[in-house]
This record gives sequence, C-alpha cells and structure tokens, in this order.
Amino acid sequence: MIRNLVGAIFLNCTLFAIFSSSTLFALGIQSATQTGTTEQSSRQVRRPNSTSTTRAEELRLVIEEDAELDYLYSVHEVDSADYLLTKGRHFVLKKYLQSLPEDMMDVPELYVVTRAELKNFFRTPPNPERLKTGARLEEHWVYRGKMTRSHVFYIFERQ
Repeated sequence: MIRNLVGAIFLNCTLFAIFSSSTLFALGIQSATQTGTTEQSSRQVRRPNSTSTTRAEELRLVIEEDAELDYLYSVHEVDSADYLLTKGRHFVLKKYLQSLPEDMMDVPELYVVTRAELKNFFRTPPNPERLKTGARLEEHWVYRGKMTRSHVFYIFERQ
C-alpha cells in the first residue's frame, strides 16, 4: 500500500512538473540560460514562413551541399564531370558569400551559371564579355561578376 501511495505521489509530482514547465515556457518565464539559448537559435535558424537568410546560414547550406556532393561522388552516384562542375560552382558561391558583409541579414537569391547555361537561364542570353558588374538584365537580374574555378562562372542576383 505504501508503495502504491509513493508511486501515485511520484506520478503526480512528475505530471505537475511537466505541465508547469510547459506552462511557464508558454508564458515566457524562463531561466537566463534558456533565454540565451532561445535568442541565439532564433538568430541562427531561419524562421518559419521567412525567405530571408543570413550570410552564415547561406555559407552553412553551401558547405552541407558540398559534403553531400562528396558523399554522392564517393558512392559513384555522380560522375566526375558533374562533380567537378558542381564543386567549382560551390567554391564560387562560397567565395562570393564570403565577400559580402559578415553581419548581412537578408542575403539575396544568387545564381552561379556557366556560359553554356546562360541560354537556359535567360530568355535572351547576354554576351558575357560585354557584361559589366551591376548590369540589370531582364528586369530582375543583376550581374555581380565572374570567377574561374575549373570553369568560368557568372554570378547573378535576383532582385
């Protein structure tokens, strides 16, 4: 009988702790360590229904994609030509992102394409030799520059 009583008390205390902690959390009453963790994660993680990202988030995504590409190449899911092309594209994108201000909050949509891909990317493909940094194309694209890494890549920002 005492064992049943102790078990019931323990169960009631446990349930009280669970409900009270979730209620306190919902009300915003948290300890200092919980508050710091929550604030830090909200700065580093994209909020639901938000399209804005930080420079650090974009760099992390490129690094993760690069790691996945390495894995796919190691298990022979990607051939060497596609691997080198995508690896070069990731390198260029990382370098461009690193050139942006470190505290940038809203990183624009960036596209890194080769000369051969320009015809698939634009309705009327521009001549890459005539492009000037900052040139506006088809009303919502801005040319940001070119970089070479196993291929020549052209960087465009969507506006």
